[in-house]
Amino acid sequence: MLNRKKKSGDHLYLALFLYWLILLIWQNIRTAANRDGMDMVIKASLIVLLALYFLYNSQSVKRYVMIVFLLLVSIYAVTKLTAEGFSFDDAMFYFFPLLMFLLTLGMGGTCTITKKQLTQLCYMLTFAVMYIVVYALIFQPEKYVEAITVTNAYGNELTSFLTSNHEFGYYLSFGVMAAILCLELDGRLNAGRKAYLITAIVLFSVSLILTFSRTAIVAFAVMLFFYVVFSRRKTMRKVLIFTMLGAMAVVFLIPPLREYFLLIVFKNNNDAGREVLIDAGMTMFWRGTLLNKLFGYDRQTAVQYLADTFRHGSFHNSYVQTLVCNGLVGLSFLIGCLIYEACNIYRTVKAAQQWKWLIKLFYGFLGAMLVTMMFQTNDLFASSIDSYFLTFFAFVLPIYVNNAVRQGVFDTIV
Repeated sequence: MLNRKKKSGDHLYLALFLYWLILLIWQNIRTAANRDGMDMVIKASLIVLLALYFLYNSQSVKRYVMIVFLLLVSIYAVTKLTAEGFSFDDAMFYFFPLLMFLLTLGMGGTCTITKKQLTQLCYMLTFAVMYIVVYALIFQPEKYVEAITVTNAYGNELTSFLTSNHEFGYYLSFGVMAAILCLELDGRLNAGRKAYLITAIVLFSVSLILTFSRTAIVAFAVMLFFYVVFSRRKTMRKVLIFTMLGAMAVVFLIPPLREYFLLIVFKNNNDAGREVLIDAGMTMFWRGTLLNKLFGYDRQTAVQYLADTFRHGSFHNSYVQTLVCNGLVGLSFLIGCLIYEACNIYRTVKAAQQWKWLIKLFYGFLGAMLVTMMFQTNDLFASSIDSYFLTFFAFVLPIYVNNAVRQGVFDTIV
């Protein structure tokens, strides 16, 4: 570990949250149709500010993270920078994830999030998601009013001001979990706060269904399953089990509701061409040269192939996308990070006393990320706003909470 002068890094988690919040506000101010190149300018400016903040506040840099970072930067600099037409978008695609890896796990690898900070963060997330929902209620009321009468999910998805229903679904699913954690962790919970959190859970859950995002719904189901199994409150566990079983019984016993969920919400099990895209990606990988297999095709080559052949912008699968564009080296890096997260959670569960239930819940967060990457291209550490969101809340946040639990400072009042 490369040590530096100790400084106060208590608010690194706030810096990471503000990064996402600023991108979210930017989406609200400018629609996807007229943002043009300003997206990349804002992202580049924010990552520079975030890097400076981490540099100033970090206490040390983990040696093995620095070694992996330098190795991968060298590999992709040699194999990608020489590609014809290499652009700023390409640079963000290949090097932004590596920089985020260095910042969050290298410089911020020893960062902690205490119980009070986690509670504050969860409240802030519910406020942000509540704003998105209220915006949808005001400007897309027909999505709620006519939801039960739609005959086709495609084109009727609830998106609010966001670019996709999947992105909205991720925010809603983690918003529900944040509200649940507030109910669990808030030591000053009063009637007003409890009413707000319950209202948030109901609104977010209904809105999540109306996004018609199967990926987000399944990811939420994974997190909720882990919460129900490991919840420390038996009463809460029983209430949730009874509620879920009751809801499932109502849905499947009433034919119109059953048809609505199977044909509309879950789109009659239509894979939207994902199987074809995945097969195409694997075929492209196997037909590549040895260098293509090891380090991936140039991003523009893959994007052009998808656009010309399928009129798609991605393979709708993060693992295949990584294999094609980053090669076996990139896929190994991704799998290594996911294994590191799982081991980090396991190690903390072994060491924890009071907070085992919370740490085990993070398996659900990790599971939600695995599911999401199976059906969407939300790559770990990637620069897109939804990928960043998932990276922070499903990957980085658990590590910082685990650090606090293992160091015995999770209950510290700060």
